[in-house]
Parts: sequence; structure tokens; C-alpha cells
Amino acid sequence: MANDPQTCPICEFSSDAETDVYTHLLTSHRKRAITETLLEVRPAHAPQR
Repeated sequence: MANDPQTCPICEFSSDAETDVYTHLLTSHRKRAITETLLEVRPAHAPQR
């Protein structure tokens, strides 16, 4: 059974391996872009750290 492709939440990158997407995020996007994307998708009721 094949895995569903994993995709980058910021761009069009996709891969069958989750680790490939993880590495892509670490090497292809700035921290600011990742943070902004996370804050956009975080529910308003999520606890603050």
C-alpha cells in the first residue's frame, strides 16, 4: 500500500517521505515564513506558551 504524498505547507514541494518534507522545510524556508504559516493555521483557542 503506497503512502499519500506529504506536502510542504508553504510551497508546492511534495514527497512520498515525510523526512524529505521536513528537510525541505529546514533548508528551503526562513524561520519567519514557517512561523507565519504556523500562526495562520493555529486555532484561536490554542494555549499560549
